[in-house]
Amino acid sequence: MKLFKSKKAIAVAAVAGLALGATAAYALWSASGSGSGAATATSSQAITVTAASAGANLDFYPGAAAVAVDGTAANPNHFGVTFSGWSGLAITGITGANGTCAASDFTVTATGTATNNVSAQATADPIHIPGAVAMKSTAGDGCQNAVVTVSLTLTGGTQV
Repeated sequence: MKLFKSKKAIAVAAVAGLALGATAAYALWSASGSGSGAATATSSQAITVTAASAGANLDFYPGAAAVAVDGTAANPNHFGVTFSGWSGLAITGITGANGTCAASDFTVTATGTATNNVSAQATADPIHIPGAVAMKSTAGDGCQNAVVTVSLTLTGGTQV
């Protein structure tokens, strides 16, 4: 018994069989779904600033212009921050002086502007506060070798 009578009929039957198989395969593997999801924003963490110990500053003597305060910043956040200034700079301690040396022997620039960029997840990005502390011209010999410790707040922080 002969099922197909021509080569054309065989070709048409083969193409139809392939199309049917492809449709069946598509029907077996095709899927869809729906649902919902959520994303929770992070909250910012404090950036920690640590004073640098660069040794003696040759420009820090009675009557000289104010010198910079330098340090490093650690940023645990996953985003960088740019600070545009500082505020509340105050002397918190004086150590290493050769004799009597008091906070009143110095002047500070309590507030100012300076751009400091702190990278995301930085462990020690540099911080520079220019013209922060000056020794008065009336400071005595007791202030030689003094290490002046200050506290301050970086201000104008914006995410970068």
